[in-house]
Amino acid sequence: MYKQFLPTLDVISSNPDVGEFRIYRTGLLSNLHTLELYYINIQPDEKTLLEERIFTLVRQNPLIKCFKIRLTIDYTALVQLVTEYMPNLEDLDLDMRWQGNLKGFLENLPESIRKVRLKSVLHVVPEPQAQHPTMDVASQMARQVRSHGALESFIISETIKERKEEVFVRFLESCSSKLRVFKGLGPVWCLENKAITQALSSIGFVWTELRRHEIPYTTSDEDIARIITSSPWAVMDLFTYHLRSMATRALVENCDNLTSLTIVKPEDGDLEHTYAFTGTTMQTVLSKTKHLKSLYVYSHLKPYRMIAEDILTSEWATTTLEHLVVKIGVPRVYEHITDEDEGAVDIQRSREIQRLFLRRLGQQKHLKVLGIGGRVISDSTGKYEHQRDCLEFSLEAGLDELKDLKNLELIDIQHMDHRVGPSPQGLRPDDREAMERKVCPHHALESLALSGLLNGREEDVLIKFLESCSPKLKTFDGMGFIWCARIKAIAQALSSIGFSWTEIRREALSHEVSDSDIAMIITNHPLTAIGVYTSMLGSLAVKALVENCDNLTILNVMEHGDTALTGAHMQTILSRAKNLKSLQVHWLLSAEKISTRDIFMSKWATTSLEHIDFKIDVPRVHGHQITDKDDRVEENQGSRDIQRRLLRRLGQQKNLKRLIVGDPGLGDRRSYTTGLLSNLHTLELHSVRQEKNSLLNGRIFALVRQNPLIRYLKITLHMDYQALMQLVTKYMPSLEELDLDTVWQGDLQEFLENLPESIRKVRMVSVLHVAPEPSTRDTENDSANAVAREVRSHHQLESLFINGTFNEQKEDVLLKFFESCGPKLKTFSGTGFLWCIENIRTTTTALANFGFNWTELRPPALHKYESDSRMATVLAHHPWTAIEVYLHNLGTMAVRALVENCSHLTVLNIQENRRTALKGLDLQTILSRAKNLKSLQAHWLISDDKLSAMDILSSEWATTTLEHIDFKIDVLRVKDHEITREDGALQTSRNIQRQVLGRLGQQKHLKKLVIGGKIGDPMTTMYNYQLSCLEFTLEAGLDELWDLKQLELLDIHHMDHRVDVEELEWMVENWPRISEVSGILDSFRPPSYEVRAWLAANSRPSWR
Repeated sequence: MYKQFLPTLDVISSNPDVGEFRIYRTGLLSNLHTLELYYINIQPDEKTLLEERIFTLVRQNPLIKCFKIRLTIDYTALVQLVTEYMPNLEDLDLDMRWQGNLKGFLENLPESIRKVRLKSVLHVVPEPQAQHPTMDVASQMARQVRSHGALESFIISETIKERKEEVFVRFLESCSSKLRVFKGLGPVWCLENKAITQALSSIGFVWTELRRHEIPYTTSDEDIARIITSSPWAVMDLFTYHLRSMATRALVENCDNLTSLTIVKPEDGDLEHTYAFTGTTMQTVLSKTKHLKSLYVYSHLKPYRMIAEDILTSEWATTTLEHLVVKIGVPRVYEHITDEDEGAVDIQRSREIQRLFLRRLGQQKHLKVLGIGGRVISDSTGKYEHQRDCLEFSLEAGLDELKDLKNLELIDIQHMDHRVGPSPQGLRPDDREAMERKVCPHHALESLALSGLLNGREEDVLIKFLESCSPKLKTFDGMGFIWCARIKAIAQALSSIGFSWTEIRREALSHEVSDSDIAMIITNHPLTAIGVYTSMLGSLAVKALVENCDNLTILNVMEHGDTALTGAHMQTILSRAKNLKSLQVHWLLSAEKISTRDIFMSKWATTSLEHIDFKIDVPRVHGHQITDKDDRVEENQGSRDIQRRLLRRLGQQKNLKRLIVGDPGLGDRRSYTTGLLSNLHTLELHSVRQEKNSLLNGRIFALVRQNPLIRYLKITLHMDYQALMQLVTKYMPSLEELDLDTVWQGDLQEFLENLPESIRKVRMVSVLHVAPEPSTRDTENDSANAVAREVRSHHQLESLFINGTFNEQKEDVLLKFFESCGPKLKTFSGTGFLWCIENIRTTTTALANFGFNWTELRPPALHKYESDSRMATVLAHHPWTAIEVYLHNLGTMAVRALVENCSHLTVLNIQENRRTALKGLDLQTILSRAKNLKSLQAHWLISDDKLSAMDILSSEWATTTLEHIDFKIDVLRVKDHEITREDGALQTSRNIQRQVLGRLGQQKHLKKLVIGGKIGDPMTTMYNYQLSCLEFTLEAGLDELWDLKQLELLDIHHMDHRVDVEELEWMVENWPRISEVSGILDSFRPPSYEVRAWLAANSRPSWR
């Protein structure tokens, strides 16, 4: 049905949950910054169409910064999409299976990229013939690698056939010191490849994190030692079997930079076969590492314990520990040992050692987690046992030494003979059993939701857990609710922590729940909120509801279905529930509706209702049934008396916010009344299950005619043109905002001219204007044409948005409407905007009468593929102050019109990389004519069209107010090997550059100067450094820019700029506001060692 209104569809967007297709015109989607494409179900033959529509969307949104894709598209299409049409992309997340030439893809990512995540990549080396220049676009990717100086994070999960280091080398060389996160390939493989290591070293990347899952099990002790030695690791996370003799020695010798050390046993206990890393080794690490924050050594083997006496042999270098998990061995004396026994250790000596160790722990004032508990494996039996040679953890043994650990959040002393508690004799047998079945306290738990099945339904599944909670537990939802409500033991457990069921919601109940279950829940718990389906309320549940409704504040019954609930029951609830705030029983059919007779049977107990949603049955006498001779007159008056009493009852609810007693969208299947809805200010009519149009229109009319104060109307359902015309122009005298978010076809001229005089905002999303036949306008009986021919006044109109098609366009479609507007009209947009500009001679006169001026021309008002002649018409017939266009919109005629009508310009922004008729000389002409120009951006002009130095010097610039310059400048440079002593070509080139820089230096208000960037031909994918560019040295005239005191950003990336330390220091001295200089490291000639050292010493992260 949409094809007749939208002949060209631009994109299909999908709902990722249900795969539902929806139709959009992407002409309005031209300012997207984030685009996420999710998987949808399509037929194989629709895949190409989908890719074309995605391309259309992306090409109209060059400002996209974040791109996430979870659907599978062709490799060639993906490469072209990302590398050619997303010049501002910063965050790329390919959350899909992807197969192709990874090397070419990475090397051609946009220069703005900051984060890359590739979830599942299968790298396939292209066939040799694929490199032929006549092959597809994917094979035409640039041989020159783009710069990726902004890249901060690179994460890849990949499979590379015959993994080769050259896949990543050139890409990594194109990055900068900003790269801080590099995950997926693993340091082991990267460090084994010299080319990878050199590439990372060239950009200053340093490996700082070594994770256990990145080291293969087959890696030798020697290789692991070499890896540990190769980089200043800050974080190490290893398995115990990684640390054999050589690796352990390397760790001890290179632990100075460690902040976190984690060593755990593997899941397969058979692999734990090395004892080279012991407690003594840990003490050595603690005595050498000054900045260690976390030490986590998890193993049940005793050699991995730290011995207290060893710990006391040397001081710990760190005082910053926050996380310490390790077992401590301490000599202990037990009751069966006496002083006379040979080899007995004095108890006092043992406690002195423990106190000294606890004092050492007490110095770690930042400590948050202390874990010294856990079972160990017996040397004799090989079975797990409690720690006995461990810290006593009593005050006698020095527990008070930990008094300064004010940040401590968690301490673990389980499976230890810790002597904490009233018994000085150690653990009693029942205590030991309790420790084996220890339940952690959950006193912070506030909300619990369980969904699923509890097989066997044993009572103790949840009892101990619930007993471990506290009175903070306020919410317990999910499918386990109905089961828990049946079991007394669980109810007692909840009661012990002060929990009571106060809410029952339909999400926690299945449709199959029995009537008796619902009745039991309602009876046994003081519920304040009930939300159920109609089908759940059988006779038992309804009886329980009515008898236990005293505490109710909310009752919400949803969905059509058979139920025992009737209007009389609702009245009983209203007469008993004193605190009721919301009663929603929208779906009751006519047989169960609440009647006025029910309502008047008793008074309502509540006066605090805020939300009423139920239908009321009122005896009515319709107008056509009343005659003067009929006793129905008295009957009609009686009906009105009843309605007045009813409204008086409703009027007592002074807190009422929402009153719904009818359904204008769907309508009741058997009866319908809108008599109580007479004070609406806002009306939204959305798409519903379609009834007959005449019946639906009739109900809408009945509602609208009883609400003359409607101010806001939004329609998303399809309505007949004549019905909509009459509805808006005849029955909404107070309408202020109109939003037609639906396809609409009709006489636009007549509709607009007869809008209410109170109208302030009009939005029409999809209009197809159809001029009426001549005979139609003369038909007196047609209801739509019964509207007055006299155009109403629309002086309150502030905003007008019209998007659509004007078939057989005539200049007078909007003329009379514009003449009826006033000076309050400030905004006019949509595709109708462009049509009005084309008919500028008549529309301008009408708009000028109240001071409306066209000032800005931006992409939302332009179709991306406007013809050259149409674009020229638009540019030529108005004094624009701001213009944003695409390069391919600028043909020969459009360029001529732009240049001839540029005198009022303040902003000119030319987007996209395409061949165009616009040349550098045209930009110079604009600069020499536009006196008030503040921003000129033409970054994407290709090499043949750049603004040359000779163009710039051919005439003076009319403006001195430029704040933003973004275009490339072509300067004749002399190559180094061509310079001779006698040749004056070098000095001539520098003299020209000084004059150009002098011209730039006259722009004292300049804030952004962007002259860097790659040059290339959009017909190929060949991109290169700028060689014929400004040298940007003091010898070439950099000092001519001394007066740019407002300059904040300088971009000279991908240029042969020759900037050295002397130039950097000059910039700091002369540009007080400069915060970012881009391209220092991204130069045709690699920066010198002195430049890199200067950047490192001066701590300027935005100078790169």
